[in-house]
Amino acid sequence: MKLSTKILILIFLVIVDYLLISLYLRNQNLEPSIAIAIIVLVPIAFLINILIGIIFFFIKKTSLTSIFVINAIPSSSITYYSFGNEMRCQSSLELESWSFKRNDTLFELNRYKKRNEFDMSYSLSSGSSGNFLNGKYIKQQNGIILISNSIKMRIEGNKIIGFGKTNDTIGIFKER
Repeated sequence: MKLSTKILILIFLVIVDYLLISLYLRNQNLEPSIAIAIIVLVPIAFLINILIGIIFFFIKKTSLTSIFVINAIPSSSITYYSFGNEMRCQSSLELESWSFKRNDTLFELNRYKKRNEFDMSYSLSSGSSGNFLNGKYIKQQNGIILISNSIKMRIEGNKIIGFGKTNDTIGIFKER
């Protein structure tokens, strides 16, 4: 088999790998707790290609053996990239986060889109942290209203209004 034919077959395999892996991951519920699965999925993608190469070796199709052995590397890379990318996409569909700093305290605000809930946590420069506020939110055209038992705030653009005093405005940074 000519080198140009092998290269075309390899390119075709890489495209098929990308499509199959992306399709598989898109149909999975990749919540953050499953991120450890990447440790298993990348070697599986590598081994599948090596095993296919070995099968071709034993049925005397040695020209295809080298293609699948070489394809093991891009296939593993595609699996790693696609897994991380799909986790980010699915995470952004369910979660939105902001942060802001006040004095020596870093605050993080998380909005859980599917549950219509939010929570707020803090981290002190000394290293201690904790959750201190949670509640429901209402999405409006000009922002988001956050309602808990003790406070009502709103997010408009890149600022939070009503944290601390009623009309206090603090700049916030979108994390995801």
